[in-house]
Amino acid sequence: MSSRGQVPRKRYGLFALAIVMLLAGAAALILEWNSYVQGGKSLLIWALGLLMIVASTRLVRASNARTNTNSVTPEDQHSGPSAGKRVRPQLWLASVASLIVVAISIICLREDALRGYHQVWPVYAFASTSVISGLILGYLVVRLLS
Repeated sequence: MSSRGQVPRKRYGLFALAIVMLLAGAAALILEWNSYVQGGKSLLIWALGLLMIVASTRLVRASNARTNTNSVTPEDQHSGPSAGKRVRPQLWLASVASLIVVAISIICLREDALRGYHQVWPVYAFASTSVISGLILGYLVVRLLS
């Protein structure tokens, strides 16, 4: 942690780990998508790829590697209109939970498709969880960019 008079420490190791996780997650998504198109039945690697991408964004924020410390003094950082506004951990938890619920609804929708589309509830579950997850993630993006 940095005090008010000190410049936040940049952690390039975390930043490098985040880049590696992002690339590994993207590779997992691409490879599993190709496997899925060819008849693969496991979506676990796909879900882990998404989780790695989300975790890599969190590591980039924690690393402070992309902050420009020369342009703004620490005193100026705390005096803006968004002073004291952080993204709460509950919002991060809700975002990750909504992504997990969407992944589960995708799996249910896929299983119903394999059985011949005899039930309608997976379609409604996927639609509602996608809308709710979109709202939560949209709010998260707005909070991060403001």
